[in-house]
Amino acid sequence: MTSETAKGYATECGQTRADMADYDFKTLSPTDFEYFVCDLINTEFGLKLHSYPAGRDQGVDLRQVDTQDKITVVQCKHYAGSTWSDFRKSALKEAVKPGARGADRYMIATSLPLTALNHTKIVKELRSLGIALAHDDVLGARALNDALMNHPEVERRHIKLWLSSSTVVEDLINSGRWRRTEALLEETLDRARFWVEPPAYAEVFHVLREEGVCVVAGAPGAGKTFLAEMVALAASREGWEVVHVSNSIEAWDLLRKDDTPRLFYYDDFLGQAELKITATEEGPHLESFIARVRKLKKHKRLIMTTREQVLRQASLANSESLSRVTSAPIPYLIALSTYDVKTRAEILFNHLYFSSLSNVDRRQLAIDNRIISLVQHPSYNPRVVATVAQRATISTSADTLLAQLSQILDDPHELLKVSFQALKAPAKELLLTLATFPARPIRLEELKKICGQDVTSLEWKEIWQALEPAWVRLAISSLEKSLAFANPGCRDFLLNLLDDIDLAGERIDHIQRFEQITALTQAAGLLRGVPNSHRFQRAELAYALTSRRDEIARLIGKVIQRELSAAITEASSARLLSEVAALAAIYGSIDSTRWLWNQISNINSAQRFMPVIDGLSLAVRLLDVPREDELEANLQIKSLVRSAVTNIATLRDLDAYESLPSDLHDAEIHDVARNKAALVITLELEQLIESTTSADMLREALIDLQERAEWYGHSLSFDAYFDRVDELEINSGDYTNWPEKPPASSLKRETVAQIRHIFSRLDDSTD
Repeated sequence: MTSETAKGYATECGQTRADMADYDFKTLSPTDFEYFVCDLINTEFGLKLHSYPAGRDQGVDLRQVDTQDKITVVQCKHYAGSTWSDFRKSALKEAVKPGARGADRYMIATSLPLTALNHTKIVKELRSLGIALAHDDVLGARALNDALMNHPEVERRHIKLWLSSSTVVEDLINSGRWRRTEALLEETLDRARFWVEPPAYAEVFHVLREEGVCVVAGAPGAGKTFLAEMVALAASREGWEVVHVSNSIEAWDLLRKDDTPRLFYYDDFLGQAELKITATEEGPHLESFIARVRKLKKHKRLIMTTREQVLRQASLANSESLSRVTSAPIPYLIALSTYDVKTRAEILFNHLYFSSLSNVDRRQLAIDNRIISLVQHPSYNPRVVATVAQRATISTSADTLLAQLSQILDDPHELLKVSFQALKAPAKELLLTLATFPARPIRLEELKKICGQDVTSLEWKEIWQALEPAWVRLAISSLEKSLAFANPGCRDFLLNLLDDIDLAGERIDHIQRFEQITALTQAAGLLRGVPNSHRFQRAELAYALTSRRDEIARLIGKVIQRELSAAITEASSARLLSEVAALAAIYGSIDSTRWLWNQISNINSAQRFMPVIDGLSLAVRLLDVPREDELEANLQIKSLVRSAVTNIATLRDLDAYESLPSDLHDAEIHDVARNKAALVITLELEQLIESTTSADMLREALIDLQERAEWYGHSLSFDAYFDRVDELEINSGDYTNWPEKPPASSLKRETVAQIRHIFSRLDDSTD
């Protein structure tokens, strides 16, 4: 296709030059560019080009041999940031190689914009060397963009390409298909240049299509979140609305009754580093949500991430629902455990290619055999690679970088250890304090107060700014500034430092917030919801906490009063008390928990509104709290349950009631729940008929309501409602748009020659 043909096609479609593709290809690595060119030329010209696997390519990047033994060769020149002189020199150098001179058809694709004069000049010079080159077989940046206008499916298959388009990204935001913050989107876009598609990428799309749900599990730093984010972005480009959720109860509220294609994204759904304190209570809701999404997979899909060790903790938790969701075999689980050597090499290559290293050091790395051992290192980890490469500067030598990478792969904590030891005392105090909070952004002013930093605002700013970007990142929301760890590995390292009796004791002495106690308890593995949790805990941190039970119990009582008085809603108050009860079961005694039982008694006496889900969660946790009067405590718990049950108003409320332990049920409470269930089911049926346009969604919802009605002993007729399903069935269809995978490279995997070929591209002179 000529440029004129492309222009004509665009005009027919009503597009102006401003609407046309206009990529500079700078976000693509040379390997990305080669894959893209192979896909585009094959699609445009009907060829079957393959990557050429040899280390020194003999003038060949892509090649096809047809049925008549005619050879087509393509050279890919990723020179977006170079000059015409550099491109010309390289093109002429490649033309004298055997692979180029033996081709029946020779093509050149370059990311360098070519003027008409330069285009004609390179064609004439190559022809003079005996190269079979047609004028239209030299494709510069404009020609590649023009070809994309004919083949939007190629553009969609190459996510790193279209993520660099401000037009596409703005469309995602403005259309409402990306329901996450723009700051998170910007972070993902910034990291996208390092993206390498692992084999698991295609597996995730397949599992989501077939199962509706996919859990991506892996070790810290394996790239779980990055993978899930890229999947979500690819889905959003195909018209799927991406919804980021922080708990399954919230997700239920967003599971609307329409057939809008919607992908739910739940990062660290069981907790970031340890099983979160609310995991067991969330289990029934999570199980129901997963089951519903799987049944509605035509229009609703769910991707979740978790660490492997947290998944193991959840499978052992004292929650049947949570255990069923997380215990093997899980049909929708993908374990992101190891990468093949090709993917490892390309990840390292991308980080080196986009680093600040000098050209001299890049050339050395292109031929350094130490690269091979690093790629094949048994402790290879993408986060380690990223951290070392991002710290490289123009003055970092190739030898220094390779030595650092080798040392840190041998001991992954070495980099953080050296960095931490070099910090000044105020910066260390900031990091250790931040580690005692849950893994979320903490307001800078609050952090300064808790750290006890007696410094000016300017000095405080210098302290935390010195920790960017290696240790922390700044999060800005409205007018508030907060700090969060740069990645989960930073917090892991610091918590491991606190697995020391003396250091842990110092941190306990500095606790000022209730959530610090909760976070340290989780980090120590002391949660009662996980049997045999000592297998996962930090033993010395756990000992430091449990050896000071009475002191911590008193501290809980002291700090929680202030936070309870600041609670805005009854729900937030009940949620706080529920977490207090979980900790009281660990640290409490009859004397130290007396205030908590008095608080529960006051709530019951005042007949305050009790939110169903939070109230029932509180009741369950109170079962393990030490009490002075067993009979009185049980009466208070039953009264709490009764109060919560009287407020049942949604299906999620019914889920919470139905998952209660049997000893919290009695005839009186069940009668109340039964009457409430009748009202909820009737109201839900009315809303379903009014608002649901999807036959599949209506059918699954009716089956659920029918089963609930039978469980509560209600005789309701559903025939008329299922008739409505039959009516909708006629117009029901599958939402077929789902991201395509780019054609795979034909390069053989896991060969030394291939690794050398990948890294040879660090030296422009080898192209």
